[in-house]
Amino acid sequence: MSRDPSPATFEGGPLDPDDTGEDLSRWGYWVPFEPSIDAALDRLRHAVFNSGQYVLPGVLGFGPNFAELDAKWREENPGEAEDEDEAGEAWDGSVPESIEALLEAAVDAGGTRTVIDMVAGVSETPEFMAVSPLTDSQLTELFGTDRPTRAEVEAQSSRILAFRDGWVGAYVIAYAAGTPAWLYFTGSSGAS
Repeated sequence: MSRDPSPATFEGGPLDPDDTGEDLSRWGYWVPFEPSIDAALDRLRHAVFNSGQYVLPGVLGFGPNFAELDAKWREENPGEAEDEDEAGEAWDGSVPESIEALLEAAVDAGGTRTVIDMVAGVSETPEFMAVSPLTDSQLTELFGTDRPTRAEVEAQSSRILAFRDGWVGAYVIAYAAGTPAWLYFTGSSGAS
C-alpha cells in the first residue's frame, strides 16, 4: 500500500452539513504549525487517507468500518441497494491502496468529501481544489486580529467558509503567546 511514512497528527474531520442547499460536505482539521504549509497539507491529506475517514463511492458514511456500514445500509434499504447493484454503483468491498486510486474512484461520486480533495495544494489566492490563506482584512473581520488564537478560530470556524466557494479551501494560522502554534485547514467538497 502507498502510505506516507511520516503522517501528521490531526484533529477534526467532517463538520455540520452545508446549509447552502448544494450537496457539499464541510470539513475542518487542526495540525501542529510548521513553516511549510505545503508539507503540512500533504501530511494531513496522507493522515486522513491512512485513517480511513473519507467517503468511498457507493458507501454512505465515514470511517474505517465501511463493510459494516454498507451491510447495514443494504439491510435497511433493500430496494435502493438492488438498484445500486443493477446500476453498477455498489461498493465492491475494496479499499483504495493510494490517494491517487481513491481520487480516481471518487471522481464520479463528487470526491472524498475531505481535505484529500484539495489536490491543487496551497495557493496564495483562492483556487479550485486548493487551500489558501485568508487575507489580513478577512482575519481582522472574523477574529478582530490578524493573529488569532486557536480558541478564536474555533469560535468563528463556521464563518471562515463564507469567504470561499465549494471546492475551494482555506487555512488559518492560530497563535499561542504570539507564536504560530496551529494550522486550521477547512473547506467543502462533494457533489455540486
